[in-house]
Amino acid sequence: MKIRNPISRRQEILLGISAIVILLACYEALSYQRHLGNPQDTTIPSLTQMVKAFIRVCSHQGYDKTRWLWQDSKITFLRLAEGVATGGSIAVILGILMGCFDRVNAFFMPILGFWKPAPATAMLAIFFALAGIGEALYTTLVSIAIIPTLALTISMSARQDVSMKKIDKAYTLGASNAEVVWDIVFPQILPKIIDSIRLQIGPMMVCLIAAELQCAQLGFGYRLRTQSRLQHLDVVYDYIIVLAAFGLLMDYGMIHFRKWLCPWFEKVK
Repeated sequence: MKIRNPISRRQEILLGISAIVILLACYEALSYQRHLGNPQDTTIPSLTQMVKAFIRVCSHQGYDKTRWLWQDSKITFLRLAEGVATGGSIAVILGILMGCFDRVNAFFMPILGFWKPAPATAMLAIFFALAGIGEALYTTLVSIAIIPTLALTISMSARQDVSMKKIDKAYTLGASNAEVVWDIVFPQILPKIIDSIRLQIGPMMVCLIAAELQCAQLGFGYRLRTQSRLQHLDVVYDYIIVLAAFGLLMDYGMIHFRKWLCPWFEKVK
């Protein structure tokens, strides 16, 4: 078998399914060993326990008859959307300006270069002091987490992926700076912008859940915190699976969105 030797689509699907089946079998074997002494143990819940827990969190709970999973999903994903919209907008504008104008790049590069390696979760105490513990905290944290990396990636793309010949031709035809940015630079780097945002899904989720674990009264992080304390790990595992599924759905959704919005980019690749 040679390095990077292509395989058929059928082989690819079968190998992927095999990996999932093996993983589930290993987990079930580990859970079985754990339950030999105590069948009610939820430290390593069985698949049956996880299914029952999933049905429970999808059903009406408590005196207010709320569905935990629906309520937490709505709140957490709304916070994520607000953070992505705010941070992504700032990063796109800043990244394009840095990639197009050397003065802007020289001004912001030291700040973003210093800011980028600092983990946002390590600055939670600062965010609590600046934004309080209301909804603004989550939007601020997600925005802060993605702005440096996203802005620098977009800036690099604007410098490397846009030919100076196209820019010079546009100026020769009388285009203004705004027209060059909007008509030449932005369409050219749009696929990279979408891919850059897609690659930030993981870090965004980490920061949001970390903040919810600390102080939220609703949301995925809150539910993970309270159920972990109660040793209801069957619920915790279900929530983690839902988070992973949502991240995967977002990833594939943005890939197809890029293909639909920038079909020419797929042909170039």
